[in-house]
Amino acid sequence: MATGKTSPRKRSQEERKAYAESYTIEPKDFGLKLKQYAVRQAKLILLIKNLYQLKKGVYLEYTAPQVDDSGNEKMITLYLQRKDLKSYESKLNKKLMEFKKYFKYSMKKTREPPKPHSFKGTYTPVVAGPALTRFFSNQEANYGPLSPIYEELVTPTGDPTVDAEKANAAGEFLELAKQKAERALLALQTATANFETNSQLLQKGVELEEEPLETYYHERSEYDTNANLFAAYQATVDGGRAFDQNTFAQYLLTPVSSFLQLATQPQGGLLLRNTITMLFFIYIHNNVLQNGENAQYTTSDQVMLDAFDNQSVPALFFTPKGKGAKQLMSDTGNKLTTYKMIADNYPPHIKTDPKTGKKSEEGFKPEKFKTFFFQNIAASNYYSKSSLQADDKRVLENADTKDRMLTEHNIVKSVSHEWTERLEPERIKQKNLKKKKKNC
Repeated sequence: MATGKTSPRKRSQEERKAYAESYTIEPKDFGLKLKQYAVRQAKLILLIKNLYQLKKGVYLEYTAPQVDDSGNEKMITLYLQRKDLKSYESKLNKKLMEFKKYFKYSMKKTREPPKPHSFKGTYTPVVAGPALTRFFSNQEANYGPLSPIYEELVTPTGDPTVDAEKANAAGEFLELAKQKAERALLALQTATANFETNSQLLQKGVELEEEPLETYYHERSEYDTNANLFAAYQATVDGGRAFDQNTFAQYLLTPVSSFLQLATQPQGGLLLRNTITMLFFIYIHNNVLQNGENAQYTTSDQVMLDAFDNQSVPALFFTPKGKGAKQLMSDTGNKLTTYKMIADNYPPHIKTDPKTGKKSEEGFKPEKFKTFFFQNIAASNYYSKSSLQADDKRVLENADTKDRMLTEHNIVKSVSHEWTERLEPERIKQKNLKKKKKNC
């Protein structure tokens, strides 16, 4: 039944940001803000004393500053009675409660998350340990094609009508992919040329609004976003060959692992931390290892068990307390596998929600675990710079090597994005079916 009331308009992103900034202050300013409230409270207490002394019908003349719409301040005269006390108490209480907002917004982390080209945080360069190396270089490991969407479009279903529609969509996708790759090439060329120019200007003492390197990565964003399509395009025209659509299509179906030579090298892959977890997600998508009823769970196949639950592979690193270095568990006399160690730290159990009574499987077991455990598997099996000798550190710090790691990361990221696009319609369909069954 309609009430005649309208829903309040939602604030835009800019309005929410401005609102948050209006309540964001430095820690050193909290004392000043409290002092302002204390002054207001002292004035109210004095006002209360004066008003309570008044007899019925008698007014208290009170002069106070007021700011008009133009920002000009002028003094006005107020005539107050005892009945006005409630209003002033309410206004002061409202002001005091505002302090919660100052605390809330001022304590929020406003620092932007690191970007891939910063090579910090989750994008730190690392060296894959034996277990990860075994997983990435295993000939049986299938990470799928460079373009999951194109693969789906050219995979026959056996239904002539559906396959004809898919063939048309595949042709359109190829044309669009070519256009994106060409725009990516142009973005890279423009960014490179501008970087060289800006670097020369900086050397001459010219002040720039932004560092040349930041501008470079900003301008080449289209190249980074479509890294998988560009990789196929580049391979197609390599050596000055003319573009050929059939060759381009073949490269889009090439295993993505063939474009990750640095990450999958058998002597210890070089890659960014985030690349590891994204490769795990690509792997479980391509091999259909996610739980059909609940996508937050996944299972292990034989390739994963061979790498992470195999005592013959010194898979797990042991970090001595108080040190940044890592060493193989086998060097400490401990033969725990990656999976065994994680299961010991997070034993499998059934958790019951006290409110709904709904049960859920928690903890780790190889045959069914939540996908966030991939972060634990990754963290237990790579060397960071603090764990390496000086010569190995220099390899990770080499500018050309880092640029190659970033390129491979962007390829993996764009492939991962395609998997999301490919699976999303089916997930929405399954979600709606599940909802329909529940309502029946």
